[in-house]
Amino acid sequence: MLTSLRHDVTQKSADVRMIYAQRDEQVKAIAELECTVQELEDDQDEVAQTRDRLASDLADVEKQIASKERELNEILPKLAAVQDIEAKAKHLYPSN
Repeated sequence: MLTSLRHDVTQKSADVRMIYAQRDEQVKAIAELECTVQELEDDQDEVAQTRDRLASDLADVEKQIASKERELNEILPKLAAVQDIEAKAKHLYPSN
């Protein structure tokens, strides 16, 4: 009976060590997963910041394009008038 109990105690001690080893592995796996989650969250934050910065840059470029289009719309009629005057001058004063 005593031998049987000693064997049971030895077996239970081995089971406890195995359970602690498994627990340690699980704790390590959880820590690794938490690190992975944190990295993903950091990457997500970085992507969001980059998206916001690019959206702001796009808005700035669109404003610049609109401004240049307004300038072009002001210049084109003046250019057409100058070209018209040039064409009339060439017709009135041919260079030959």
